[in-house]
Amino acid sequence: MAPPYDGQVPQPRDAALRLTPFHGVRFNPGIDLAAVTAPPYDVLDDGEVATLTSSDSHNIVRLVLPNARDRSTRDAAARATLAAWLADGTLLVDESPGLYVYEQSAAAAVRLRGIIGAVELVGPEDRVVLPHEDVMEWPVADRASLQTALEAHVEPIWLVYDGGGAASTVVDATVVGPTLMEARTPDGVLHRLWSVTDPAALAAVRGDLAGREAMIADGHHRYAAYRRVQAARREAGDGVGPWDFGLALLVDLRTHAPEVGAIHRVVRGLALDTATHLVGAAAGSVTSWTAALPELRPGSMVVVDDVGEAKLLPLPSAAERQALFTGTIGAGLPARWQALDTAFLHEVLLPS
Repeated sequence: MAPPYDGQVPQPRDAALRLTPFHGVRFNPGIDLAAVTAPPYDVLDDGEVATLTSSDSHNIVRLVLPNARDRSTRDAAARATLAAWLADGTLLVDESPGLYVYEQSAAAAVRLRGIIGAVELVGPEDRVVLPHEDVMEWPVADRASLQTALEAHVEPIWLVYDGGGAASTVVDATVVGPTLMEARTPDGVLHRLWSVTDPAALAAVRGDLAGREAMIADGHHRYAAYRRVQAARREAGDGVGPWDFGLALLVDLRTHAPEVGAIHRVVRGLALDTATHLVGAAAGSVTSWTAALPELRPGSMVVVDDVGEAKLLPLPSAAERQALFTGTIGAGLPARWQALDTAFLHEVLLPS
């Protein structure tokens, strides 16, 4: 966590992806890190926020989602908490600016690995940081208000890119060394963090990313909030500053592609028998959708109706999908795209 800025001046627009080193703000090593972490802000309900708030006086949720209904009161409370934690040593500021390698692993398998830095903020027209979702007004306003009050970014957005270059080499070389901090959360996931401060390594990352583009995997509302705060400072007559950058985790899809789990959709007016017919085959009917879960395997999906009946349906093979895409807008797209479950669902099954 940090105001992600280290005096860097945004360069003229030349379609470059820039991940800038910054002075990280981290919890004191003497604090139980597992006790002060929290899931992303947008998956927490009021009960979970209350539980995390009461579980530890230093839980990060006190900054991310302060337990107050009124936005102005909430933002003031978060700002006061951040100032207090910096003053009493709960949070420490790294002396040297750097990038940070972050990793999640479970059962000795790496689930996520990437590099954290301050991404230079650009619009979608620049084709550098690309969105794939629209945003709603209230979450953008909510996050922008909190960022303005804190003058800090407390959660990175998640960017992915097609890499395989020097930046990923730096990431994988870094994890061989000692960590800055690590914690195993109650869900069994081990979180580890390293710093990258070597000038040669930073230069390699900068050079590799310059000709690339990234897509927002998660954090569309936070990125929109970054840009809203930036626009407000521009309108106020401010020049270059920390508002020109946003905290981001950048993950290479070639070297550490994230796993994408089940995709759930609600379709009104679609009968279970009709869905079964559209898919073309059924692996049997069960009286409760939970009974289908032990049988669930890659290449299948569970279709559940509003009275609790379910069927476990095998999805078409790659060859079958190519035939099914005939006549759809996806007919001329690559086989890798046609192999996506979402492509089959939205272009073949649901339009039928």
